[in-house]
Amino acid sequence: MGMKFVIGIDEAGRGPLAGPVTVGSFGTTEKTAKLILKNFFDGKLRDSKKLSQKKREEIFAKLSLLKKEGVVSFEVAHSTPKMIDKKGISMAVNNSIHRSLSTLVQKCTDIFLLKNSSCSAQS
Repeated sequence: MGMKFVIGIDEAGRGPLAGPVTVGSFGTTEKTAKLILKNFFDGKLRDSKKLSQKKREEIFAKLSLLKKEGVVSFEVAHSTPKMIDKKGISMAVNNSIHRSLSTLVQKCTDIFLLKNSSCSAQS
């Protein structure tokens, strides 16, 4: 079975003692994902924290243009410190994953989504 759409999810904010947690989901075709990796990241997926601010801004601008063209899609969801305090960090992250991914998937067709058994996000 050929994969027609690839989705990646990442979170930020789990480590600090205060502040929100943010989850981003990104989706595109497998072919476009390979082109992005080759042209934006010199063929190697890199931790964004290891990129300069200028490079992160350049990549974001390019990806934003691709989003406007309908080539890629990405969504961001936040959970507030209040939710983290009330529900716990894991539930807050899972909630953000669910909201981010739900919004992204609604915009996509012909996707194949695999759920990692170690991930407790509900769909």
